[in-house]
Amino acid sequence: AMILLNVRTGQLIHTFKCLDGVATTSRSSKEKVEISCLEAAPALDTIAVGTSKGTVHLVNTRLDVLLFSLRHTSKNGRATRITSMSFRTDGAAMHYGIAPLAVGRSDGTISIWDLTPPEDDIEVGEVVQGGRTLLCEMERAHYPGGVHKLQYMPQEPLLLSTGTQSNSIVMHIFDNPDHSGRILKQRKGHTSPPSCIRYLHPGAGAGGGILANAADGTDAAACAILSSGSQDRTLRVFSTVRSVLDKEYSQGKGLEKRARELGMSDKAELLLPPVTAMASSEARSRDWGDLVT
Repeated sequence: AMILLNVRTGQLIHTFKCLDGVATTSRSSKEKVEISCLEAAPALDTIAVGTSKGTVHLVNTRLDVLLFSLRHTSKNGRATRITSMSFRTDGAAMHYGIAPLAVGRSDGTISIWDLTPPEDDIEVGEVVQGGRTLLCEMERAHYPGGVHKLQYMPQEPLLLSTGTQSNSIVMHIFDNPDHSGRILKQRKGHTSPPSCIRYLHPGAGAGGGILANAADGTDAAACAILSSGSQDRTLRVFSTVRSVLDKEYSQGKGLEKRARELGMSDKAELLLPPVTAMASSEARSRDWGDLVT
């Protein structure tokens, strides 16, 4: 149940009835449906209610009325848990006449909806049933583990997202004519403990390894650390000086698309085996690749 409490006195103010029979029971089974997250809307007396079966309900809290519902399913047709929601409030959205809602899901996908009422809304009792528009879907934005938290920046077309297991924080910007999002910047790490770590350029000394910092004028390239994951099968480079130099070494273009074409559940099946050892050299690094794994 969804209830309203006075947090100062601890008094139960109201128990909402509009979700009875809608958000508590799954149609396909007798399994109970949980309310997984709540998010207050910019509109007065309106709240978004996310459930464990992939449905988002917009509720008028003053009148205790269900306004409409949005449903989400994964590629295999199964419902996914709603983990986080956020409303966009910048002036650009108002200029284009859209009211975006970002919905984070347990399968790692972020769905962006336009909540502007369509002209052909049909009133059924106290519920308005109409086709709200799905502006875009950012598939596997956080994989594995799904989306943990979404937050639109106040008065900006920027969306911050974090993952439960992806070990990443991503900033998406919405500046495309079709209102779809793209990645503006991100910080990512391994999704599992690293198995092998080396300085990218260990220096000419036989012992290898360096002690470098920005204060003594050391070039930032000397502060790059190679790191391989034990389970995620990725090879990354981290800079201890400039975070903008962090990146993952590519293992080929279009791996996710190719995995889907081959019927694989994840691109991990196409990645190289885990890295067990690494060697690098600065000699003639501008002429050919200087890294062997």
